[in-house]
Amino acid sequence: MSGPATQTASLEEALRELVIVLKAVHLYPLGHPARRQAITSACAKLSQALADRDHLDFAIRKDHFTFQEQPLAPQHPALKKLARQLFERRVERLSVLPDLSHRDLEEWACLIALEPEDILRRGGLPKLMQAAAITTLWVNESDFARILSMRREQAEQPPPALAPEESETPPAVGQSKAEELMENLAAALFTDPEESLPQEPGPEELLARMEEQAGDENFRLLLRELVDLLWKFDREGEFPRLLTCLLTLGRHCREPRLSETRRDACRRAVQDLVDEDLTHRLAHYMCDPDTSHQDSSQAQNLLLLLGESAAEVLADHLAEETESHARKILAQALARFAGAALPAMNRLLRDERWFVVRNALAILGEIRDPSQVAHLAVFLGHDDVRVRREAIRALTRIGTADAMDVLLVAVEEGDGDLQRQALLFLGALKQRAALPHLLRFATLRDPLLRRAELTRGAVRALGEIGAEEAVPALISLLKRRKRLRRGRYQDIQEEAALALARIGTVQALEALETVMEQGSGRLAQTAARALQERIQTSDHGY
Repeated sequence: MSGPATQTASLEEALRELVIVLKAVHLYPLGHPARRQAITSACAKLSQALADRDHLDFAIRKDHFTFQEQPLAPQHPALKKLARQLFERRVERLSVLPDLSHRDLEEWACLIALEPEDILRRGGLPKLMQAAAITTLWVNESDFARILSMRREQAEQPPPALAPEESETPPAVGQSKAEELMENLAAALFTDPEESLPQEPGPEELLARMEEQAGDENFRLLLRELVDLLWKFDREGEFPRLLTCLLTLGRHCREPRLSETRRDACRRAVQDLVDEDLTHRLAHYMCDPDTSHQDSSQAQNLLLLLGESAAEVLADHLAEETESHARKILAQALARFAGAALPAMNRLLRDERWFVVRNALAILGEIRDPSQVAHLAVFLGHDDVRVRREAIRALTRIGTADAMDVLLVAVEEGDGDLQRQALLFLGALKQRAALPHLLRFATLRDPLLRRAELTRGAVRALGEIGAEEAVPALISLLKRRKRLRRGRYQDIQEEAALALARIGTVQALEALETVMEQGSGRLAQTAARALQERIQTSDHGY
């Protein structure tokens, strides 16, 4: 291995030792052999990494470390977590001096274990480190000469007394055999910095302990420990256990009995744990026919916490999915994302495959975001009739004034199929905002009945909506007589009779009785049938 590569490996190994120190501080009390051994090992690795340098200066980004502008193991899960943990505590640089002491490292790790809000409330990490008289570790100082100057100033102040368990004095020659065995055991357990600490609790135990905690701070400490543990899980071999833990955290995010502090901590934990690969796995699990409806819904709830990034993954799955069962689940899930799904849906609208565009339009219709009206209007002119129909349905579901304007233009200017579909959806979705326009279509002056289908569709929609305002106009249609194209006009009148029965006011039903008793032919028969159906479906008759 080359010299620079060896140095980089040494630096990365030293940082991994810091991860173990932070974990040891969480798990073990002061003086515990495993805690002391973790600190001893980390100091040794950092000293080794220093080599002949006068200090180490790590820059901390949001999710990785750099040393002399070179990233250090940017994809290593534990180091990514450590970088994020420091970054959240506003640590942008970490400087290590050659005489790094065990006490300073332990004190520093205890401060890092505090919540970011607590650190800021107490004046920030530099102030806390100064109060703790830490002089061999420095944060957010890039000028080595300034570090040395501040260190000399602190040296003039009396150092804090070390508790017996914190002393770096070697143990007495006459230490007991039991103590010697404990020291040897701890040393053996820490020979590999990537190995877990001894007797580390499993995720199930941590979850159980979290639920038993009365205080939010202990809950968050255990949750952080759980996240660190789950990061080490093999995504392939241990996916079932990982999934169980994630679903439990997802339920905690929505548990009203938990404090908002705990729910928020669980949300952040899920966002930290679920990367793109795991998002794909959750999407497959959600759509698996063997997954119960309840578990599939819980997986959806989990993905909702991830926002746009998860919506993009689900959109990719929807575009390529061949099973109708899975497409339905994916579409339902994406509709629940609401605004977070809009970028992904607008991307699918640019797809060349008609069925992908149709599915995206259907989801936008379920989301019902008024800002999408202009995007949807474009698809009223799509080459594929199935896409045009879905665009009409989506606009109808949105139902705003702008959406109604677009639809009604389509009704008046579009082809016959577009007219029929628009009127059908306006009625089926009971869009009362369209009533003035539907009344106008229903009462068009059209002596030659060139727009008979438009009138008939408007009449049907008025009946579906149950528009009492339309009763006088519909009765007028029943009374009118036509000599030209009588059969086509009777089709409109029969539709008016059915609409009056659906509206069901006293005036409407009396008009139907009159037609039934005084009329003849098809219209009288239709009125009688409509009245009979009304009686059968009404709880109170008429």
